[in-house]
Amino acid sequence: PSAEKDKIWFLAKMKYDAEINIKDLIEFYPEEPTYWVDFLRDAPEGQEEEDEEMSFEPPKIYEEIPSFDFVRAKVMVFMSQFNEYIRGYNMDLVFFTDALKHLMIVSRIISNPRGNALLVGVGGSGKQSLTRLASIIAGYKFFQMT
Repeated sequence: PSAEKDKIWFLAKMKYDAEINIKDLIEFYPEEPTYWVDFLRDAPEGQEEEDEEMSFEPPKIYEEIPSFDFVRAKVMVFMSQFNEYIRGYNMDLVFFTDALKHLMIVSRIISNPRGNALLVGVGGSGKQSLTRLASIIAGYKFFQMT
């Protein structure tokens, strides 16, 4: 398909331009795509002396994912928390690689101030479920207008 050819062309063009414009940094150019998220860290453990300013929220540090398997395991924990705390919804998703990529994109979008997106696709493709899960990951409450 044309979209795949366009993607290959774009990546080759980007690498070519990087080789010309930033020769000394080209060794750091990744051969494979990299993905970054801000939900890999766990919340800090409670301490015996509780500091009033101590936050038990996980730190939002934007970092490269070590692997899709690591992210998949982390997202499964979020999904089990979702199922435990949210009544009326039971989420049972299979996190194949494309689903994880879409979840990371939606998570990044809604984590930004005024972040919003129009998700378009066929019914039953997981748009609502991934968005609900991304909202839980971001620490938001969600509601649905009917």
